[in-house]
Amino acid sequence: MLLQLLLYNRENGVSRHAVIEALYGETSEVDTSNNLNATVSQLRKLLKETHLPQENYIHVRFDRYYFESSFLTWVDTEEVTALRQEADLTSGNPRMELLYQICDLFHGRFLPELDGEIWATIASAEYQRLYRDSLNEICRSLKERGSYDEILRLTSMAAKQF
Repeated sequence: MLLQLLLYNRENGVSRHAVIEALYGETSEVDTSNNLNATVSQLRKLLKETHLPQENYIHVRFDRYYFESSFLTWVDTEEVTALRQEADLTSGNPRMELLYQICDLFHGRFLPELDGEIWATIASAEYQRLYRDSLNEICRSLKERGSYDEILRLTSMAAKQF
């Protein structure tokens, strides 16, 4: 869960308090400082054992944790957000293409294995809203053109995700 939290918040990092709360809960009675240090150390070790370039990916600055790499790291949630922002500035067919890309990227709930974690639940609701709004707009446009088969295809895919 630590890696997912760091990747999701890689632009601004995550405060030590937020990491401890996400990993151990707000009312945890364990020694959270030692556990956090051990967890970060374990994640660093696991990352070194991968086929990724040998780097220190986890950085701590001013009591905030960051994931940083020398290579491009693509995160689908960042892509969905960027596509929606671009779509909001566009119209016509280019807008529809961007909305289709959002729908293609969305594959159900955001990090379902983290259901119950407040930060993940809030993020999940936001990405579902972006997906739903994009899908609704596409379907309205398709309805105006009488493209009912495409509406059925898209909404059938949506139904499978939820």
